[in-house]
Amino acid sequence: MCGISGFHFYSDHRPAVDRHLIERMTDALSHRGPDSAGYYVNGRVALGHRRLSIIDLEGGAQPVHNEDKSVWVVFNGEIYNYQSLRDELLAQGHTFYTNSDTETIVHLYEELGESFVHRLRGMFALALWDDKRRKLLLARDRLGIKPLFYRLDNGSLSFASEIKALLRDPSCPTDINWEAFDHFLSLSYIPAPHTIFRDILKLPPAHLLVIENATVQLKRYWTLEFHPDTSSSPARLEQRTLELLHEAVKLHLISDVPLGVFLSGGIDSSALVAIMSGLRPEPANTFSVGYSEAGTYFDELPYARLVAERYHAAHHELIVTPRIEQALPQIIGAFDEPFADPAIVPFYYICAAAKHHVRVALSGLGGDELFGGYERYSGLLLSARHHTLLSFLGRLPLSPLLRHLPEPRGGSPTLTRLRKFLQASGLPPDERYISFVLCFDPADKARLLAPDLAAHLSGPTAADVLKTHFNTSTAPDLLHKAIDLDLHTYLPDSYLAYADRLSMMHSLEVRVPFLDHVLLEFAATIPAELKVRGHQKKLLLIKAMRDKLPADILHRRKTGFAAPFVQWFRGGLKELTFDLLSPERIRKRGYFNPSAVSHLLDQHLRRQRNRQRQILALLALELWCQQYVDSRPT
Repeated sequence: MCGISGFHFYSDHRPAVDRHLIERMTDALSHRGPDSAGYYVNGRVALGHRRLSIIDLEGGAQPVHNEDKSVWVVFNGEIYNYQSLRDELLAQGHTFYTNSDTETIVHLYEELGESFVHRLRGMFALALWDDKRRKLLLARDRLGIKPLFYRLDNGSLSFASEIKALLRDPSCPTDINWEAFDHFLSLSYIPAPHTIFRDILKLPPAHLLVIENATVQLKRYWTLEFHPDTSSSPARLEQRTLELLHEAVKLHLISDVPLGVFLSGGIDSSALVAIMSGLRPEPANTFSVGYSEAGTYFDELPYARLVAERYHAAHHELIVTPRIEQALPQIIGAFDEPFADPAIVPFYYICAAAKHHVRVALSGLGGDELFGGYERYSGLLLSARHHTLLSFLGRLPLSPLLRHLPEPRGGSPTLTRLRKFLQASGLPPDERYISFVLCFDPADKARLLAPDLAAHLSGPTAADVLKTHFNTSTAPDLLHKAIDLDLHTYLPDSYLAYADRLSMMHSLEVRVPFLDHVLLEFAATIPAELKVRGHQKKLLLIKAMRDKLPADILHRRKTGFAAPFVQWFRGGLKELTFDLLSPERIRKRGYFNPSAVSHLLDQHLRRQRNRQRQILALLALELWCQQYVDSRPT
């Protein structure tokens, strides 16, 4: 696991590269790779690398080259099938000078050209320089587990694992991308290819960016196809699920350093512990987060202990207190752009705890997308099945009654979900699903935005972007259209973004076995009715794991990996919140209507509405502005 950076002046009018600039850019990523730094500088191309040593501790320094030093690569990630690839390449006559997974990339490129990415099984963001062809190639893994940002400017390309490295170039503008700003308000993250900076882009998952002969091409190299397998029995599909999950976990355990598991007590992370325990003789290191508030809805520690005890894990627990005022600005700053998923706080703390024991941790991220685990999936299918009845109920006085019910003190989102469910009951399926995932809906934004800014936001909305993804998906049913949408947007740009940034902030590698693309391609063949039925979710995965996990784990309610912000904003974070979102600050910033922000805070404080997601988004935006708008970061 590492950080990469570099640039290429592909136009003849550009000068040779600046060695000092590539060093400054790479130094900005030292938290991603604290063990060493390496560079390749040649005329109009420069590659930089910061290393976190995981495989081939002594000999795996980057950049890595081929036999005649005509092909060079810097690489962030892990190639889990590198040993079998290495054997193939040795048989074809290639000579290796390291035992690292990185070196397989240069030799595979020699054999297959750009098609080499199809053979990689893992997570990766890489840059490859072919000196003979004067060709630069950037590549990002199929799901976007590893990030890669880039900037094109008048015959030059610069790239890096994080935006902060690109900002080390004094010529890089920091103008705001207002379309991305609008998307953030809608989603609480910014979907690819946009970033908050107008001139910086994200390389989308499953894409190559190739520069050759002064021509820039963006190419998609992989697409997930949904083809339900109706010929295999449910028992056979269960067996195959278990086989491929076992294979994925085994591959993800390849490491020359200690590793562990983030254990939430949900079925996904619990399945990883169960399978890992059967593959290694020593106890698994497991890590869980709890909260000091008694009875909080989000506290999953009792479930995590059940699994840890069953598999005799070396279990570590961390209790997070509501006094996170000092940590929150640091957490938000890790993203270099506004970001507001409530899971960022527990993930930050679990990474901080794990780094004292391991260098690699497995996470259950991706299981919900593969097997249908989100509440909104069952909500979408139930509303489609009972559309007429729900439309009738939505017009009854029941809906106004729900608007006046106080929010539960424990933080349960059930009432909020029910309100959203009924409000969306009369919408077509695409708009209904999108309404489930919006942070600020159009009506909220109309009240929130200052008139001058509202007039400035005239581009496609986030709802337009999501609607296009939903309706152009080739998935054959509603469930898989929703899953396909999440795999393109929510998973890479929210979940995987915080997993990467917050783990790398602590120089910790996080691996996600559920997103092994072989397992994912199989999961795309499982019929919808074997994943979600009524309020039941992950049906096939539950059956596949029934002999390995306690019934309390298999059949518990889903809470999600989040934090009790709903209580913190009325308690430990109240002072910081009212300071950062005071009418004076809001008025001076000029983006929002101060009375609308005050009304939102008042609703939450009085338990009239659960506004935790919107408040966190506004806090994240203000903290980002203080770091990146009020002064250019150094």
